[in-house]
Amino acid sequence: MPLDDRIDHETGQVKVKLPIIHFPHDGKPDGEHVWCTPAGPEHYVIDNVPWFADAYHYKDTIEARMTPSGMTCPCCPREWLEAKRLCIRSGYETVLWAFATKLTDAEVYKHLDYLTEQAGTNTEGADNLHMATAVPPGRMDDFERAIAHLEAIGVVEKDEEGE
Repeated sequence: MPLDDRIDHETGQVKVKLPIIHFPHDGKPDGEHVWCTPAGPEHYVIDNVPWFADAYHYKDTIEARMTPSGMTCPCCPREWLEAKRLCIRSGYETVLWAFATKLTDAEVYKHLDYLTEQAGTNTEGADNLHMATAVPPGRMDDFERAIAHLEAIGVVEKDEEGE
C-alpha cells in the first residue's frame, strides 16, 4: 500500500507504531500508535503525547517505514508505519499523572488550561482521570509548581513515592 493511502487527508497525518520498552502493567502491548506529521522522506514529527513508548516524546522527529499491507492500528481502521529510530529529540519530557477523582469534561479542561498557561504543556487524557503531559524544554520547574498547586487544592493525587 502506498504512503498516500495511509495519510489522513483531513489532517495530513499518519499513524506510526512506536516500540514500548518498559510497560508498567501486565500484558505488555507490542507498541503504541501515535499520530505524526510527515517531515521528509521516511521522517515524521510526533503529534501525540506518547504514554508508554518511553524513548519517544511529543514533537520528536523519528524515522519510520511502511509495514506490510493489511496491518491496522487497534484504535482505528488505518494502516500504520513502524518507527525505526529516533532522529531528533524535541526536548519535551513526558509526565504521567492522575486526578484525585474522575472529573467532568469542564473541570478537566479548566485544570489542563491552567497547566498550559503556567507551563506551556500539552496534555492528553485517557478517561478524565489519567493524564500524559508533554512538558516543553526548560519548563519542568513551572510544571512542578503548577502540579503542586493542583495537589494543594486536592485535585491531583500524589503517587506512592509522594511525588
